[in-house]
Amino acid sequence: MRISKTDKTNFRAIHIANANNSVKGVATNFKIYRITERDSDFLDCMKAIDLGRLMPKMRATDVDTWDSVLKSGLMYARDTERKAFLLASESRPCGIIAAKKQFNKYMVESFCTFPIEPEKRLPLAGKTLIRPLFEDFLSSAQRTLELNALKYSPFSGISTYLSLGFKMCGGSDYVELMRTNKDLVRQTLKKLDSLMTYSPVMRGGGGLSEPTLPCKDLDLFNELRIDV
Repeated sequence: MRISKTDKTNFRAIHIANANNSVKGVATNFKIYRITERDSDFLDCMKAIDLGRLMPKMRATDVDTWDSVLKSGLMYARDTERKAFLLASESRPCGIIAAKKQFNKYMVESFCTFPIEPEKRLPLAGKTLIRPLFEDFLSSAQRTLELNALKYSPFSGISTYLSLGFKMCGGSDYVELMRTNKDLVRQTLKKLDSLMTYSPVMRGGGGLSEPTLPCKDLDLFNELRIDV
């Protein structure tokens, strides 16, 4: 079932980049959108995404954990003090990331990718979603980029972040604080260039900062569909 727009809310999603990759001969195409609190109705509809249906082989406890990460991303994305990206493929959302600048650090507060149909996880989705955040971090005054990785994530989050240049910096029994810096991010971006083609839609790199060119607001209900 496709969820449709139900009112006349003024949406402001901005299509900032396209990305594509080919893994084992299979091509995957992504679109990345910057979203704001004015996209709240679409974010509300994303709460209906059933991760249990999309990942039927996953343990129920792991589904609950991943669903809480998704819900936190949807909550942070509507906060005016935070900025967020939405990842989509085949006209369906497949990831969300939300971040906030805090003094000398840039903090990723939620980072979640998910299949677009049962058992169809998209290759390099996480690496694609974090790329514009890396670019914005490089242009910011913040010295470090940090996140808290779940130690018992169903998708081996810590190993993924290590591959993206983050270092383990301690934490609690449940989460690991991970940190990277601008030199490491520059090295990681070079590696990502070998894995995907990334094309900003706007001049200026398409990061979290304000766009440098006027661009048309998009209604995500016209751009994407949510299957539940």
